[in-house]
Amino acid sequence: MVITPGFERVELVMDPSGSLEARIGSSPHGQGLKTTLAQLIADEIGIAPNEIRVVAGDTDRSPYGWGTFASRSLVIAGGACKLAAATLRDRLQAVAGQILEADASDIEISDGRAFVRGTDLGVEVQQLARAAYHQSHRFPVIAETGLSAVATYDPYGTFSNACHVAVVKVDLATGQVAIERFVVVEDAGRLINPMIVEGQIHGGVAQGIANALYEKMIYDDRGNVLTGSLADYPVPTTAEIPSIEIYHLETLTEASVTGAKGVGEGGTIGAPGAISQYDGLTPSLPSKFTTRPRPCLTGNVQDPPAKFRSRGSLPGADVEIVAYDRDFHPAAASPESYAGTAARSKAAAISARV
Repeated sequence: MVITPGFERVELVMDPSGSLEARIGSSPHGQGLKTTLAQLIADEIGIAPNEIRVVAGDTDRSPYGWGTFASRSLVIAGGACKLAAATLRDRLQAVAGQILEADASDIEISDGRAFVRGTDLGVEVQQLARAAYHQSHRFPVIAETGLSAVATYDPYGTFSNACHVAVVKVDLATGQVAIERFVVVEDAGRLINPMIVEGQIHGGVAQGIANALYEKMIYDDRGNVLTGSLADYPVPTTAEIPSIEIYHLETLTEASVTGAKGVGEGGTIGAPGAISQYDGLTPSLPSKFTTRPRPCLTGNVQDPPAKFRSRGSLPGADVEIVAYDRDFHPAAASPESYAGTAARSKAAAISARV
């Protein structure tokens, strides 16, 4: 994969009972990957997802994989699962064709049953599996592979597209930022499991908001950590995170065999910029100050040389202020020097229509 490096390999094996084991190299860590891959494999073959067991992280049994990062798991591991499942479906159709005395191309598999297209003549997948193992001499076409399939997938790569809009209100007396509305429009291609997709967007937005407004490591003058416990380090909860409105577009991508795009980072990347919108927060502050999120993001803002940059914070605020004049010489930077000016400024509410 060019955009995101690494391939993924998947091994599928159906046992005599008709249950399927999928061994993957990618590593789920709570993002619902096993559930989604089981759905993808089930749809491709024509069996129920609960008949599929996904094995990951077992170094004795799982194939080599590049892991989970950069929104790559569903795109690459999902693509490998789809390819392997298509191969296994072909082998099941060959077995069914032999049993039903029909051409394999006329066999369809749906809801765990293989049948001849246009007729009610069919056989359960469990029966196909049992016959493939216990009467293997009847099926020379799968003599070498049995009911197993392996696929490796290494696409060019793709990512989702998203737009985040935040409606925030800034209290100029305290610097407190209140989020009144947060809207995400996301295009992740085909949504294999819409509930999991929305869960990832919700979690990413929460992390992004926390990055912009809440989470920060604070040290005293001696270098001691002052935010060393969750009592002092504000991890966001439902009290801090607003209701998140999500709207989906579904543009199927040709860069992935599943038509899906990676979605994991869309929430985290868009939210800090939407909350800490430079042009949006600036009218609330004196004209000589430029706002930027904490920790600093580069964005499209041209940073002055480090030695000419000074920083301070409004009392009680979670927005960092960088103050400098036109020649990049430091301007007033202590909280006391501009707290009064900010308080005298006209209160402003930054809003947007969606």
